[in-house]
Amino acid sequence: MLEFGSTSSRYSISRSVNERDRHLIFEEGGFDELPESIRRQTPWQYLKSGQFKNLRPDYLKALVDRGYIIVEQSAGVFSAET
Repeated sequence: MLEFGSTSSRYSISRSVNERDRHLIFEEGGFDELPESIRRQTPWQYLKSGQFKNLRPDYLKALVDRGYIIVEQSAGVFSAET
């Protein structure tokens, strides 16, 4: 589970190759620690990284609670940051 002050203060976003409206947000460098069911759900394509402090508060809370979040939103309007 994500803890502030851990090895990374950054997040990464990947998008499903097969379902372009599915986005995965997780701690940068932490893809291999995600549950296998998430990692193998679909092929994931890296999109971008950013600072935790810029994440939307609801996404940040989910990251702290679960270590990742999957967001279903049109790729054209998806934004993880405030």
